[in-house]
Amino acid sequence: MFSNHCNIHKKQRINPQDDHSFTLGLSPVLGIPQEPEFLPFQSNTDFSVSPDAGLFSVPSFSTYQDTSSPDRETRYAIPPTIDQCYSINSQQITWDAEELHPLPLVEPQEHTLSTDMPQAASDPLPLFQNTIDSKPPSTSPCSDILQVALNENGISVDLAASFSSSSGSISQDTSSSEIYPQPSSSFVPSADLPNAVSEDQDVQIGVESFANIVPLLKKVTKKNFEGVLVEVLKECPHVRTEDLYNLIYNDKCPDLGPPASGAALYQGPSSGSTESGLILCHLVVETFKNSKFPPCVDQFEDLQNPRLSSINFHELLRTFLAVKIISDTLEKVDISYPSEESVSRVSVYKVYYIICQKLITKYPSLSTSSTVQQTIILGQSKLGKLARSVFPKMKMKRLGRRGESLPHYLGFRWNKATVDDKILEMLDLDVSEIQDVFNDSRRRSRHKVSPNHISNGIVTQEKVTFHQNNEGCRKAKENPPELGKLPVYQKPLNTFVDFSCKYPGFDCSPRIWQSPPNSIPKQSKWAEDTMARSLGVLKDHNVYLEPLIANLNTGNYSDEDPHGLSNTVIESLKRLLAVSSSQETFFHFYVTILLLLFPVILSSDQEVASHLHTQVRTSVRNCVTKIGHGIVPLASVEKQDLKNFTGLLEKMIRLNEMGRTKIRCTSPESVINEIAKDVKDAGGHQTDPTNQLSALEESYLKVGMMSFKAYEFDVNKDIAGKSQLDNEAALVGIAQAFARSSMAFTERIKSITPSAKSYGVNDVTPDVPYQIFRLGVEIMHQFSLINPIIVQLPIPMINSMMTQISSEVQNSSFQEFGNRQSEVSREVFKSWWIFSTMFQEYMHIMGEVMALMPAFVLGVRCCSSSSKVKE
Repeated sequence: MFSNHCNIHKKQRINPQDDHSFTLGLSPVLGIPQEPEFLPFQSNTDFSVSPDAGLFSVPSFSTYQDTSSPDRETRYAIPPTIDQCYSINSQQITWDAEELHPLPLVEPQEHTLSTDMPQAASDPLPLFQNTIDSKPPSTSPCSDILQVALNENGISVDLAASFSSSSGSISQDTSSSEIYPQPSSSFVPSADLPNAVSEDQDVQIGVESFANIVPLLKKVTKKNFEGVLVEVLKECPHVRTEDLYNLIYNDKCPDLGPPASGAALYQGPSSGSTESGLILCHLVVETFKNSKFPPCVDQFEDLQNPRLSSINFHELLRTFLAVKIISDTLEKVDISYPSEESVSRVSVYKVYYIICQKLITKYPSLSTSSTVQQTIILGQSKLGKLARSVFPKMKMKRLGRRGESLPHYLGFRWNKATVDDKILEMLDLDVSEIQDVFNDSRRRSRHKVSPNHISNGIVTQEKVTFHQNNEGCRKAKENPPELGKLPVYQKPLNTFVDFSCKYPGFDCSPRIWQSPPNSIPKQSKWAEDTMARSLGVLKDHNVYLEPLIANLNTGNYSDEDPHGLSNTVIESLKRLLAVSSSQETFFHFYVTILLLLFPVILSSDQEVASHLHTQVRTSVRNCVTKIGHGIVPLASVEKQDLKNFTGLLEKMIRLNEMGRTKIRCTSPESVINEIAKDVKDAGGHQTDPTNQLSALEESYLKVGMMSFKAYEFDVNKDIAGKSQLDNEAALVGIAQAFARSSMAFTERIKSITPSAKSYGVNDVTPDVPYQIFRLGVEIMHQFSLINPIIVQLPIPMINSMMTQISSEVQNSSFQEFGNRQSEVSREVFKSWWIFSTMFQEYMHIMGEVMALMPAFVLGVRCCSSSSKVKE
C-alpha cells in the first residue's frame, strides 16, 4: 500500500532567556515502501477513531503533544493539520519565543478566524508580527523530527519537541518559492495571504488518494463494491453531490491533462480538496468502466481482477450517487439516548428521491430523455442496505403508536446544509405525488420563457436569437407566446441522426439476403458502391483498408492478425487525427467499417460457423476498448463522434449475440406456424365498413396519427405545390403500405420450411428469432422503405413507428398465449421478444449509417432534400 511520509524539519528560534526551539513545517518524502497485507477496508493508521464516529467525522488524536516530554500536560496551540500534510513543498517558519505559549491540556476550542493556522487562545496578539530576516536561518543539528504519515484511512503522528537556542527567522525552500513567492516586507496573516494551488498539485493529490483505493480495487467484486465506494467518498468528503452527479451522468470530467503555465489561485479552504476529490472519483469510475486503470495513472501495476468486469456499470453509478446522498443528508448524533434523535426509514428514501429529482431537473442530459434518467433512482430496500454500508453501526427500531409505527434510524438527524425546509415540507407526500410535482415543474419549465429572455428575443433552451434589432425586440414583447414555443425534436448528443435525415427511396440493404449455407454473405450492390466511394476518399489521407477487407471476405476474423479489425481501426484513426482530417472524412471511415461488418454481423450459423461469430464479436469488442483508451483521449472536436461510433459497434455486438438464440423445448416448425398465425389474425378482419380498413390498417393508422401529432409533421413540407398530398390521405397510404408489408411478411414466414428443404435441409433450423428477423428486415427494405410516401418521413419518425408496429403485431400473440401449450407459448413469446429487440437495434444502426452518408455518395443526400431542389 502506498503512503506519503512527511518529515517535519526543525526550525530554530532564539530566545535569550530560554534554551528552546520548536518544530514546525512539512517536507514530503515520497516513497513506495513494501506493501503490507491488509484485509479489505482494514486501516493501518496509528490513531484510533471513535467507535461512534460518523462517515466523515474527524479522527481524534490522543493529544497534540510531545509523548516523550517530561511535561505531558502540555498542548501546543498549532497542531499539525491534514492540509499541512498535503503540502508539496516545505516551509520553514520561526518566530520569537514570546509569541509561542505552551497551553495547558484543555479541550480544543472552536476557531472563528478564517485562517489555516488557528491563533492561540491565550495570545491576544496577531499570529505573525515580526519582519522577515533576509539572512538564511541558522539551524542547529537536532535528531528530533515530527513524523506525519498519510496512510490508507488517516494520518499517523509522532510528535517530538526539543529545546535549543537560535535566532528567529522565516525561510523557504527554493523549490517552494516558485509556487509561493517570498514577500519582501512584513509577513501578513495566513488568512489574508492567497494560497496558490496549481492544477498539477490537485492531480497529484487525487492520484495519491487513488493509491489508497488501489488495494481495494484489486479485491472488489459485485458483492462488495458498495463498500469500496464508501471508502472512496471517505477520501473526498468535500466533493459536492451535484459535482459528482455531473461527473458520472453528464460526462463533466476534471482536466487530467498537462498543467497550465500559471498557477491558479486557491479560492477557498475546500476548492483544492474538491478538485482533487473529483479527480479521485473520476479515476475510480473509469477503472470500473474499463476494468483497468486509466492511462493517466500508469505508474500502478496492471489491475489483475477479472471480477471487476462482472459489476454492472449502471448499477455502480447509481449506487455511487446514492452513497453520496446518504452521507450528506444524515448526521450521527452523540447522545445518551439515541431514540431522542431519529429519522424514519421512509423519510430517508423520500429525501433521497427528492434530491435525485432535483438533480435530474437542474442538470438535464441531452443524450437521454427524462424518463430514462429516472432509472438512476434506487428502490427503497436497496437504499436501506446502502445506509447500513455507510453507517455500519446504525440501529433501527419501530417507533409510533400500534398500527402506525414505522422503522426509524436511531441516533441520526437531518443535515440542514443538505436537507432544507423545502425538502422537509415534501415529506408528507407519497413518492408518486413527489414524482408528479417534479413532472409538472419540468413540463412548465419547457414552455416558460423568462421576461429577460423575452426582452432580448432569446429562447432559454437553445439560446436562439430571433431578433437582432429594435424592431424585432418590440415584436417579441408584443407576442411572447411565439417565443416560448420550443423545437419539437432536439437531436440527442449520442446520435448522428437529426430530424432532416431521410432514407434514400431505394433498396439500401447492407447485404444480399439470399445466400446458400456455408458461404459468407456478400454485400449488396448499394453497399459495395458506397464503400468503394468512401475508400477512395480515405486513400487520399493514406488510410488503406484493403488488407482488412481481404481478411473479412475470406472468413479471417481473428483480431490477432496484424491486419485485424482493432489494429486497422486504431492505426487508421491515428492517421486521420494526425493530419487533422475533416469531420466528413471521419464519416467516410465510420460508414466503411459499419458496412464492412454488416454482412457477417447479420449472418446465420448456417452461413458463418458459430466459433467465427465469437471471433467477430471479440474483435469488435477489442476495437471498442482500444478506441476508448487510446483514441478518445487524443481527440478534441471528434470526441463525441468517436463515442457515437463505438456505441454503434456495441449495438452490432448485441445484434449478433441475439441472432444466436435457439428454440430448445419444442419444434421450430410449430413456433413458426404460430408466429405466422399471429400476423395473419392481426390483419385479417375488417372493423369499419365505411373506410374498408382492416384491424391491422386501423392500428397502423393510429400509430401514424400519433407520430404526426407528436412531431408536428407536415408531409408536404418539402414537396412542390402540384405534388402535395392531403395529410389524412398520406396517413391512410402509410397505414396501407405497412399493412401490405405485414401480409408479405406472413407469406414469407410460411415459406421458411419449403425454403429449407430447397437447400437440402429437411428440418427448420432452431434459430427461429433470427430467421423471422431477417425476413422482416428484407421486407422492410423491399417494400416499406421504397414507398414514395414513407420515404418523405424523417428517420426518427420511421424508427418510432416501426417500434410501435412491432408491438402492435405482438398483441394478437399475447391474446393467444393461454390457448397454446406452455412450451410453445414460451418459445413464441421468446421469439417475438428477440425479433422485436433485434429489429429496433437494426433500425437504429441503419438510421445512423444513412445520417453518416456524405452528399456525393451515389448522388443521394439522405439528410436533406436540398440537392433534389437544386436539380
